[in-house]
Amino acid sequence: MSVTRLSGETKEKKHSQLLVLKHDQKRVMVKRQRSYNDMLNSVCKHFPSIPRDVVTLQTNQLDICDGHYVDITAEIWDDIIDSLHIVEVIASGSGGGVIKRENQCIRRSHNIGDLDSILNIRVKKPVIYVYSPSDIDVSVKLSLIPEWTLSVIYPIVTTEDHGQRLEWNVRTHQDGSLTEHNSGLEVSYLFWEAETNLQAFPRSSASKPQPVDSFNPIFSGLDDTDSIVIPVDKAAVYLDESLKVLGLHTEARTSFISFWLPYILKHEYIALRFVPQSAYERAASLSISPQPDVVIRVFMLFRGILKEHLANWSNARMQAEKDVAWWVDVVGVDVAKAGDVASFRVLEWGGMEVPI
Repeated sequence: MSVTRLSGETKEKKHSQLLVLKHDQKRVMVKRQRSYNDMLNSVCKHFPSIPRDVVTLQTNQLDICDGHYVDITAEIWDDIIDSLHIVEVIASGSGGGVIKRENQCIRRSHNIGDLDSILNIRVKKPVIYVYSPSDIDVSVKLSLIPEWTLSVIYPIVTTEDHGQRLEWNVRTHQDGSLTEHNSGLEVSYLFWEAETNLQAFPRSSASKPQPVDSFNPIFSGLDDTDSIVIPVDKAAVYLDESLKVLGLHTEARTSFISFWLPYILKHEYIALRFVPQSAYERAASLSISPQPDVVIRVFMLFRGILKEHLANWSNARMQAEKDVAWWVDVVGVDVAKAGDVASFRVLEWGGMEVPI
């Protein structure tokens, strides 16, 4: 599998007059304004809920930003506007007030980049496939640790314990589809996402990485000993090979890669690792009745790596050359049972991008 990118020259020529403004989950494509005041007028037009006097524009796209979000001042706007494709819009109070994003209000920190990254710590797209050789009724219960709260689920069912527990009751079908009893919806899989409860469990910049055999969505990270580091143009092939040995079928591998690739391609290099099933289970417990013959839960952590920091990841770069089969022991997958189509099987995949 290969990834084709448009050359920078072609993209700049095609989009030189356009700019994307981003605030929370909303993105708007607008004309590139040479004047800083005209740009603010455009921001206020498309984001009327933000008073003009608290609008701040930020970027992390320039090399000098070192991957962090940095305020753009009026004095330098004309110097950098041609180099930007996306501008982050935030509402910031004068004198270091509050920043509001993702429906949370958090005190402005000294490092804007750290804050922006932390607010985006969330588990993405875990999907649960349930396969049975015969049509049966199945209960699927998901229970999260307090550091996580469910943010999106489908099919929609009632959540409990402040959004940390739910139960789906489904009927399996031999073609792999499921019928959710409450709604009558026929679906291919069960879907959930969660966000971190940072107000209750604040992440300190001094927090130490957790051991590889444990997992916490706020504090877990990647380091040179437990990860692999590769350039992003090799990520798709590496993931396809890894996911295949971990028991993901063609559709699941395709869905995994096509979902995560846009996030991965924002970087030049990435570090990634797969979380041991036992550690992931302690953070997001899955209880299924009747009990399956095999449960496979594949969860990836990754983060961007700056080229100038590659020297700190020498072991991880060597590990990227190893046979991908080593992830089978790390995750704890029973390969023989995973491929037995005559058994009652549950397969889940998901992931999370870790702040730089």
